[in-house]
Amino acid sequence: MKTLCVLLACVAIVSSATAQLRLPSKKVQLGLIGGFIPARAIGTAPLIVNRNDLTSDFLFNGSNVEFSPAIGLTIKLNKNQFFFQGAAMYYSMRKSYAMQYIGERSGPEVEHKMSESCKSIELPLSAGVSLGRIQIKSGLSVRYEFGQSSTLAQMPGFERKMQSTMFGWHSGIGINFGKVSAELNYHQDFGNYGQGIYVNDQELLLKNSPTQLQFVVGLWF
Repeated sequence: MKTLCVLLACVAIVSSATAQLRLPSKKVQLGLIGGFIPARAIGTAPLIVNRNDLTSDFLFNGSNVEFSPAIGLTIKLNKNQFFFQGAAMYYSMRKSYAMQYIGERSGPEVEHKMSESCKSIELPLSAGVSLGRIQIKSGLSVRYEFGQSSTLAQMPGFERKMQSTMFGWHSGIGINFGKVSAELNYHQDFGNYGQGIYVNDQELLLKNSPTQLQFVVGLWF
């Protein structure tokens, strides 16, 4: 978030220098996009599970989430300095978790690593403004997850009630060179990690919302 605040501050400086650089644009543009999403840590304070059973109580926490490169299509409607943009991006993700039985803490600590992976199609809808070559946008997004694979099911009493559709918001800034653009986007889901995952009717909800930074390059037609 600090990175985004610094970049937004830079926009005010850059926009004053580029205010006279108006790029000729079509009313409707189609583009191919590709992006890189850095891995990030998702750990929080550990969650105590099976608290009332001293033989099987354990600590549960997140470790990290990794993403594949993203590819997709985008369409933009230009209206003077303003624009509306929609996109469809495909990528995969892998979330890692750590489980540690509390009874094992008297000896060497042993963490049992687990993970879940899925494929995702993300549909961001944005409204934005062009300040010369600089573009600022924000909006809502929908992410559909499919092809789920998980090792969490090996936990006794495991049950999944997760929805395959996730909602969130995003904002970003970029620079437009006409046929080519580059941008940095920040995404955050409205839900939390572990939402919809249960062990013996206890939700493994970690107080950390899924977020990601996206470095995206576009080729426009």
